[in-house]
Amino acid sequence: MQFEWTAEQRGIRNRFEALGRRLAQSAADAPAETSAPRAWQAFNAERLWHILIPATHGGDGLGWWEFAAAFEGLASEIRSTALLMSVASQAGFIYALLSYGSKGQQKKYFHELLNGAVSAIAISERVTGTNFQNLRTRLTPSANGYTLSGSKYNISNAPAADVILVVAKLTEQTKENVALVLLDQGTAGLNCAAPDSKLGNVDLPTGALTFESVGIAEENILGPISAGGRNLMEIASVMRIFFALATACVVAPYLRNALRYASVRQGQSQPLNAHQYVQKKLVDIKIGLERTKWLSYAGLSQLLARDPEALMTCSIAKIVGSEDISNSALELLKLYGSDGYQIGEISRFVTDALGFLSAGGTEEMHRNSIFGQLTRVAASA
Repeated sequence: MQFEWTAEQRGIRNRFEALGRRLAQSAADAPAETSAPRAWQAFNAERLWHILIPATHGGDGLGWWEFAAAFEGLASEIRSTALLMSVASQAGFIYALLSYGSKGQQKKYFHELLNGAVSAIAISERVTGTNFQNLRTRLTPSANGYTLSGSKYNISNAPAADVILVVAKLTEQTKENVALVLLDQGTAGLNCAAPDSKLGNVDLPTGALTFESVGIAEENILGPISAGGRNLMEIASVMRIFFALATACVVAPYLRNALRYASVRQGQSQPLNAHQYVQKKLVDIKIGLERTKWLSYAGLSQLLARDPEALMTCSIAKIVGSEDISNSALELLKLYGSDGYQIGEISRFVTDALGFLSAGGTEEMHRNSIFGQLTRVAASA
């Protein structure tokens, strides 16, 4: 596990921290609906995706720790959980291509991503949620390959996506029957609904997808067709790592402001920070930030080392991060009182933070996954 950044990684972190600061300022000065397109243009200009994409495909091929440094820097100043979720989703898509993509798939989609394409990963369904074992979207063999039918719900980046990784059930298999399908926007039979209207995270476009007998060629299947379930667990774990890292780092500027606020705001003829009760709130926010950050890096280290407990650590990081950011947001609201309850930075942070309780999988789903992994480890001991 890496405990400190190299000089190169620190330079990357600083560069993306500065980008996050610029994006936060521009978001404050412009309409909300323009934030996401402007941010994605900036990500491309700063070569964010180049960090992961190999040099043989036009990227810089630096690696996952360099990307983590960039993500930490960006998250520490951007003040947008929505944009960080969007970035985490695309990181998962790139991981999928790096790990399981054919040469043809890598050539096509890496080129598109480096030229500004947006990706989406479509797992969730209205009835089954993210439980991919019970999916109702079906992939059926046909004379020319396969036919994809079904629907997806609340998919991050879907309304803006140029390419979608769809998770589906193979109709003719009872075991190892989950397949991963690469689908270009504009494919006949693919329909995307209008963007969802959500409580928070307005910079993250989410929406429903329907597949009406979509023709799927063999070259659109990602990885061995019967290995989709196993491969999906790793792809999802990458997204969980960066979701968790987002929950930790995005709190930093709010904590910084809260420390200043508590030093000047008076309560009972003293600054708020003179009261142990207030001190505890601020310290607990810092504890949560550090706890989740280091859990995230532990998960990344295990995943890259193919540690058998990596998937479990990634789920733990996601649960802890979701709880910590939700608790931190509510404690900040209490600290600011009526000031925080006004429409503005703090109330918006609260509604955005609560999104992590469902985004990337609910607490129940992750606890169920952790329990399953615990029992498998115990059985093999």
